Amino acid sequence: MKVLERQVQKVKRGKASAYYEWEKHWAEIEAQVGGFPTKRYYQVIAAGDDLTTVVWEREWDSLAAAEAAYEKSLVDPRSGELMGESILEDERRELYMPFIF
Repeated sequence: MKVLERQVQKVKRGKASAYYEWEKHWAEIEAQVGGFPTKRYYQVIAAGDDLTTVVWEREWDSLAAAEAAYEKSLVDPRSGELMGESILEDERRELYMPFIF
C-alpha cells in the first residue's frame, strides 16, 4: 500500500541558506543509498505557520520500502553529522495512507 511521507520543518531565522545546503547533503546520501523517492518541497504562503516553514513530501510504494531505505541511510556516517546540526526550530514527520471510502 502506498504511503505518503510528509515532513514539516520550521527553519530557524537566518538559516535558510544553511537549510538549502543541509537538504543538498541529504539528497546526496539518499541518491547514493538508493531507494528514496524524489522529495517535493513547499513553502508556506498562507497558513497558521510561520513563513520559515518548509514542507516536503514523497510517496513510498510501502512502509516497508521507507523503513528499508532509512535503515540503509542511517548507516552512513554523514547522516549522524547532519542530524546534529541546529538548523531547525521544530519539525514533525507525518505518514499517511490512502483514504478509502
